[in-house]
Amino acid sequence: MYIKECVILCVIVAVSLVHAECEHGWVEFKENCIHVNAQRTNWNSAEIECKKLHGWLASDDTQDKHDFLYIIANVLKTINIFPFFIGGTDFIFEGQYRWAETGQYAGPFTKWDTGFPNGNWSKNCLMLNWDGDDLVWQDERCSAGHYFICEKMSNVSQPIVGK
Repeated sequence: MYIKECVILCVIVAVSLVHAECEHGWVEFKENCIHVNAQRTNWNSAEIECKKLHGWLASDDTQDKHDFLYIIANVLKTINIFPFFIGGTDFIFEGQYRWAETGQYAGPFTKWDTGFPNGNWSKNCLMLNWDGDDLVWQDERCSAGHYFICEKMSNVSQPIVGK
């Protein structure tokens, strides 16, 4: 496990800005911070863990963010850390994926793998996975155990209380 933690730390250092506004273990992306958890768990437990860190399961809602996640995931792929749960689910209406933190539909930007979503009622959670060299969305059973990606506002974008 120590090697995985070291690789994750190296990834974080490599893609962080010098004047990062994110806590240790998080990577700055625009006004938010991204954290990859190297423990496998189900989607619901991943969401709870992200909330404990004052965040949410990450959304992959723009090409810019997807490109950023691709860089991180590509490094982690070399040590077999993949796939990753992210914050999309179709719990409310089958086939209509929404981001857990906002309730907004997952679109217009999408990265569905060919033939996905394919789970009908059995697969209701969104994960990032590799299809060759392409990082794509796939639907998955929420009870499956995967790594996960959290997101939260950076220290700069959080409101200052009392001012």
